[in-house]
Amino acid sequence: GDSPLPIQTIDSSGGTLSNLRAYKTSDRIFITGSLKKALGQNIPASAHVDVQLIAADGTVVAEEYDDINPSHPRLSQARFGRVPFVVSFPLVGVGEAVSIIVQYHPRVHSA
Repeated sequence: GDSPLPIQTIDSSGGTLSNLRAYKTSDRIFITGSLKKALGQNIPASAHVDVQLIAADGTVVAEEYDDINPSHPRLSQARFGRVPFVVSFPLVGVGEAVSIIVQYHPRVHSA
């Protein structure tokens, strides 16, 4: 079912995050959504989405990323300017998370 955790997005130049959803299965939490590329912008090969689960004190409980590859055949919506993403975490160990932060990065960055 849907997760009650609020999702905060941080967009970068070149793209906007949309259609965000967090839901739980019996053993994982999934965060899904799509990246809409900005008009006239290309999504570079190094593009990715970072997802962080945040505790009440602001610390990062868990962190994962999904590479965005708009040329991948499974991403048929990419030609329409939207590229889907999905990240998941095991439920074990993320119980203290109170919110989710999702950020698009067009380029590689340090952790």
